[in-house]
Order: sequence, then C-alpha cells, then structure tokens
Amino acid sequence: MSKTVLLTITCLLIICVIVIINKKRSRTKNFNRKQVLIIIGVLIIISMISVFISGYRISPLAASRANGFIKEDFELINDLDLDWAYIHFYHDKENDKYYTAISEKKLFMYVSRCSVWHYSNNEDPIRTIGSMNYNNGKGKFAKLLMVDTDDKNIESIIIRDEHESIETKINVDSPQIIIFDKFLNLNDCDVVALDENNQEIFYYGYPRGTNILRDEDYKWHYVEDVVEGQN
Repeated sequence: MSKTVLLTITCLLIICVIVIINKKRSRTKNFNRKQVLIIIGVLIIISMISVFISGYRISPLAASRANGFIKEDFELINDLDLDWAYIHFYHDKENDKYYTAISEKKLFMYVSRCSVWHYSNNEDPIRTIGSMNYNNGKGKFAKLLMVDTDDKNIESIIIRDEHESIETKINVDSPQIIIFDKFLNLNDCDVVALDENNQEIFYYGYPRGTNILRDEDYKWHYVEDVVEGQN
C-alpha cells in the first residue's frame, strides 16, 4: 500500500475520531464546534493535496496525463480498455518518440505508475509505436504491442515461444494493437512479420549476429539482412 493511501486513511480515521469525540462532548456542551470543523477541513484538504500530488485522478486519462513521463503537449493517439486497467498511447512530436502509459483503479480513483517509450523509426517500413509488458502482482497482465506499417507485403505478425504462438492479421496504414498471452514473455519470444506465404520478412528485437546492443537498435529488422550477413 502506498504512503499516499496510508496518509489518506490515517486522516480519515482522525476525522472519524474527532466526530465521535464531538458527539460525546456535544452532550456536555464542553467543546468548540467551530474549532473541530476547522480541524476536519484542514485534514480533508491535506488528504486531497497528498492524493493529487501522488498522481491519483478521477479518470484513467487524467491519471495517465499525471504520469511523470507524460508531458502536457503529448498527443493522445489511441487508447485501450482492459476492464481492470486502461492503456493510453501518446506521441511526443517534439522529440519524435512514442509513449505508452497504463492507469489502474485504486479504490475510487486511478493512478499511472508505469510507462514505456519507443523511438519513432519513421524511416522503417514497420514500426512499434506502443507496448506494455505489465503484471500488477494480483493475477492481471497487460501484454501488448502497437505496430504501424506501410509495407503491403506484411500479412500478419506472430509472437511465439517453444510452447505456443499468437498470430494477428495486420492492416496496412492503420496502427494495430496486438494483445498476447499472459504466459508469453516478450523478451523470450520470437516476434516476426510474415507475408502471404507465411515467410518471415521482418523480426523484432536487437540485430541478430552482433554483440553490440543499443537501445535505438531494438526495433524491426529485415530477415534478408540476417541471411546476407551470414553469407
């Protein structure tokens, strides 16, 4: 439980105690009602400020906007309702990066503690412009990719490991959200784009055949580049 929630609960308990004492003293008329109301008001204000500063909001979108990595000028380009959480996809036009944030419901409010960003890679024929690989620790998973492509040769994208695979048809020129199984770990999977003949034409991840790993190289690569590099 976060410090903010604990502080809020503590303030509410204090208010309850004050109200109870207030009722008991009201019978003997040995109390200052105005002073009690001021104390309660101050505690309520402290609770509200603490909750607001900690990123809690009354809507999922407002919560994701309050995420420390999501700036005011980021453009919202897509969203997804997972029932237990909400995913929001943003574009940082100034730095040409894409951000994904997840908002969870906490009691009657929402908060966003996790976000992911990607390079735009606009020059590439296929691009990942959003992703999330999140486990809330309570049996809920948010595992997805949002892919954008203008390559008409791409028919589908498949995510697979040694046990199972998930294939998703791709619409060219329209970003596609791919939700994959909670038991699949993206870091341990093959993620490839297939053509209409089920031939691999792109793979997602770091370049194969090299030990030099850079963040900007974690993207989609031509399978042909691997074949040519091995010859």
